[in-house]
Amino acid sequence: MRINCGELDPAAVIRPVAGDWHPHMPERLDENELADWRAGHNAVYQLAALTIGTRLAVATRNSIERNLI
Repeated sequence: MRINCGELDPAAVIRPVAGDWHPHMPERLDENELADWRAGHNAVYQLAALTIGTRLAVATRNSIERNLI
């Protein structure tokens, strides 16, 4: 998705939407689908690390991965 920043209303406020997120690994993926899934998975954690700090992001990732096993 691309957004032309010149068209944004500077007075607009982006409000968070409350909800739960339960990531899971799909059961069957071919090699290309698995590569895409891993890239997206890693991008989410990279963004979290940049946003909230590396320690908390790693702790959250480890907690989620333990629940997936």
